Amino acid sequence: MHMQASILDLRYKMRAVLEGLERGETITITHQGKKKGVLTPIPLQTKKSVADHAFFGLHHVEGKKESVEAYMKKLRKPRYAV
Repeated sequence: MHMQASILDLRYKMRAVLEGLERGETITITHQGKKKGVLTPIPLQTKKSVADHAFFGLHHVEGKKESVEAYMKKLRKPRYAV
């Protein structure tokens, strides 16, 4: 779908413009009857599980069980003993 909105529509009817974007409509912005630009909606993002993230389980080693707290403490220790 396609919608057309003037500068005045952006000023006084912004809610309708935003609703059009939510419906997936592309909106052409006009000023004095001339096309000035196009607003396109952002693709909808789906909620993903943490397990789907590329870094999930990156440092996992089979058979080695280490708590998150112990692992973080090891990461945060100073590089050199003073």
